[in-house]
Amino acid sequence: MDERNMQDECKKHIGSHMLLETTDGQTIDGIIESTDDQGVTMMVAEEMTREERQYFGDFNGDDDYDDRHRPRFRRFRRRRFPFPFIRRLFYYPYYYPYYPYYYPSGYYPPYAYPY
Repeated sequence: MDERNMQDECKKHIGSHMLLETTDGQTIDGIIESTDDQGVTMMVAEEMTREERQYFGDFNGDDDYDDRHRPRFRRFRRRRFPFPFIRRLFYYPYYYPYYPYYYPSGYYPPYAYPY
């Protein structure tokens, strides 16, 4: 994709959470903030370290509690990407649950409708 088409594509998606693939194969997720003739500015998400998370409170008072059960903290930093550095741009994949759930035939929920 040439630079002019990439600029138009970025302008169309300002304010959207997008994935950006670079020419060296990296995939970066972030929110497109602005674009001009040379490149695009994105708010890129980065994970916070254990030391940075301590300021958000201790959740159970146990320092040995492993990271699998800790909430995830991210912060966004502004980064600039020139158009020759960008290979393609695509939507961030959000997954939504199936709704509504249909009960199999012969099964009735344990509560009566309406709630």
